[in-house]
Amino acid sequence: MKRLFLSAALAAAMMISGCAGMQIHRGLDASGAFVSSASPAVTVQASEGFTSVASGRTLCAVPGEGGMMSADTAEVWYSLHKGDNAQLAVMLAECTAPNVWNISATGVEYQVKPLLYKFYGQMPSDATVLVYARKVEKDPWMPIFAQAGSAWEGETLLARYEWTDSSSTEKLVAEYREPAPAHEAGFVYSASDLNGFIARSQKAFRLAGVQDGVQVAPAPQTNIPNFLLAPVVGSVVLPEPPDFDAD
Repeated sequence: MKRLFLSAALAAAMMISGCAGMQIHRGLDASGAFVSSASPAVTVQASEGFTSVASGRTLCAVPGEGGMMSADTAEVWYSLHKGDNAQLAVMLAECTAPNVWNISATGVEYQVKPLLYKFYGQMPSDATVLVYARKVEKDPWMPIFAQAGSAWEGETLLARYEWTDSSSTEKLVAEYREPAPAHEAGFVYSASDLNGFIARSQKAFRLAGVQDGVQVAPAPQTNIPNFLLAPVVGSVVLPEPPDFDAD
């Protein structure tokens, strides 16, 4: 399965490079792609068949390690796209140094969910990929999709692709989403169904670099309930100071 994510990992290598001295723009460009011009520099382009639904920016109180209390206020930029019985949600979340994004599952929703598939990249530029189901009433994006006529009931089956930049203060997440099939307790996805879903998720978007002189539309400030968004964004941790040798 590792080979399946090679193209995403190679594209992510462009994302983690910085653009020193460049004014930062984040939002949708004229083509409907989500763009961050720096920190990190990346374009997330939805595939043909997807249309832009909404984009914006919001603040989210995220928990610290352990998930017990708010430890930071993260700024979150997002773009949502709908397809044929499918959705794509892109999110860029920025925490405040010296906090960094917690690389463990602590304080994020998939900590307590059965994972149908997981892939943890070996290189810093590799994506973490997780496949699991989320109830629609726990989904921060579904109310916005519903306003655009792209919603369903029950559960959402999603493939979450996640990267952090070299400083670990920026986190990029791309969620490919489909309505989960109705099932009873003990239901198990077949390997062919799961592999087909993962294959569709890979085709739903691509990562690329950023052209000079990028133009993006201003991201409107929105309000998304924190109890929905925070478990999706995740938690932060305060790094331990370097252990200097007294000798």
